[in-house]
Amino acid sequence: MNRLRAGEALVRNPMQKNQVSRILLTPETVDAFVFWKKNPTSFLHCLPEIQALGYPFYFLFTLTPYPLPLTMQRWSQVYRKQRRGWRYSGGCRS
Repeated sequence: MNRLRAGEALVRNPMQKNQVSRILLTPETVDAFVFWKKNPTSFLHCLPEIQALGYPFYFLFTLTPYPLPLTMQRWSQVYRKQRRGWRYSGGCRS
């Protein structure tokens, strides 16, 4: 959130440790953010500010057969269908 408020971020290239780039993070330069999390509970409070700052975003939930606090219902009440997707990751069962 601090980087979004500042409108830019410094990003280090993982392949070339000495290469650092300044990335503009303004609503004019960002097409959209895609947030991909299994459990976004700790992140949901940031979304109203991200939206108010003018950044488009989309959320991709990863569903697994493992226990997960169900935040999807809360999410669905606040954000419309166009901002969410679902992905199932069941793994291999013997």
